[in-house]
Amino acid sequence: MAESLGVNENSDVYYTGTYWNDFEAVRRWINGRISGDPTRKWHEHFADQTGRTFQRALILNCGNGWVERELAESGLIAEGVGIDYSQTLLDEASAAASDSGLPLTYHQANINTDAFPPGEFDLVVNHAAAHHIAAIDRVFREVCRILPPDGWFVSFDYVGPHRNQYRLDAWEEAWRMNREIPESLRQDLLYPPIPVMLVIDPTEAVHSELIVATFRRYFSEGQFTALGGAIAYPLLTHNARMFEAEDDVDRSWWIERIMQVDDDFLTRHPESTLFAYFAGQPRKSVLAQTEMLNESEAAEVERERRARENGGEYYERGTLATALIAVEEQRALNAGVRANIQHLRSEVNAMQSRYLYARARHLVDSKWIRAVRESQLTRFGRTSTHMAATHAYPYSDGQSAEIDEAQATGSAAEPDGALSTALADLEAEKGEEVRLAAQVEALQSEVAAIRSGLLYSTIERLADAKATRRIRANHAVAALERRARAERRRSA
Repeated sequence: MAESLGVNENSDVYYTGTYWNDFEAVRRWINGRISGDPTRKWHEHFADQTGRTFQRALILNCGNGWVERELAESGLIAEGVGIDYSQTLLDEASAAASDSGLPLTYHQANINTDAFPPGEFDLVVNHAAAHHIAAIDRVFREVCRILPPDGWFVSFDYVGPHRNQYRLDAWEEAWRMNREIPESLRQDLLYPPIPVMLVIDPTEAVHSELIVATFRRYFSEGQFTALGGAIAYPLLTHNARMFEAEDDVDRSWWIERIMQVDDDFLTRHPESTLFAYFAGQPRKSVLAQTEMLNESEAAEVERERRARENGGEYYERGTLATALIAVEEQRALNAGVRANIQHLRSEVNAMQSRYLYARARHLVDSKWIRAVRESQLTRFGRTSTHMAATHAYPYSDGQSAEIDEAQATGSAAEPDGALSTALADLEAEKGEEVRLAAQVEALQSEVAAIRSGLLYSTIERLADAKATRRIRANHAVAALERRARAERRRSA
């Protein structure tokens, strides 16, 4: 993220793929947690709890507008105002509201820095929006300010670790659960890499783990319900195999099994919830606590400053994320070494394929040259061991791949967890680096041996020296003389 307090310029990343709550069984599970009734949605439960219709609602980061359309259609709000940074999504939301004849209007704004739309609001809705907000303290404080004492702030959001850097114990549990699932329904379980997330959407889960604490700073808590997801969310979200499975009975059984494991994990680790539903009313007295407000504001400014200096990263990477990134960096390093190996092999092949050198090698290998080699080398002041250097080829073309395969073959036990697998991969890549370095050294020695060998060095000297041109000229003169002698013989 080039700038802190930033926005995502590419709205195409939203509303793509399938999420865990696209499964009916998951929606019923979530509904049951919030309202006690699997058929009652969160906003229906909220309407039951408050017993009122809200006159004017503000919807934060509204996207394509489906949330406020649902709220208006259900009668919870008489009028709604949506704000978002993406004009494309706002146009889509406005068109849909107009087509449905709903009393909804829209404003384009960067929620981190811009003022809220004018007018009074008695309800503010955060539906999967706050985890995209960098200035979380500023925004929640402003919500507290604009709401009347009897107003409500209702939220349904991801409140798990920032940048989806899931806690290790939860990820290991999901890893083990995924291995139990039949391959036809199994997730391609990949731990979210921070550098990639910063490119795809620099606002994703930017301060998600601060949402609940910041909410409790400015609002009294009417209801707070942890919804879990530490196991189920990574296993079901973007799981195309599960979503497209034809055997609905088998799929339903496994979804129920996953949700039960998720529920058990949440019971044992209530702080692990990735999602939560909560609602509260503004604590107006907090707005008079100047010292606390100044400290919160200063902490937010300092956090963003550090992030700007750290390429958009706010916090230290966890153990698993560090290991996985180290694996990718090592693989990239090894790929560069492999490219160097290929270059050296090409150089060796080019040197060996030079016409004069190939011819000389053929003579060196013939019975005749072996018989006279010692006498010839003595004349040139060389020894037979120097000639042998021209035959030093540690790897002939194609052999190194077989050697690599043989060296890589082992009988180590398969790792039983995500972290152990990452560490094993890292060790394997480091071992590969050592093997590749040996190949580079051998090929460099081969190139040096060919260049310093009697045959190649002599050929290069002949190719570059004036003597070569004189020999060519002499050959031409000799050819003319031979033709002249032949002509004389014929004339005689």
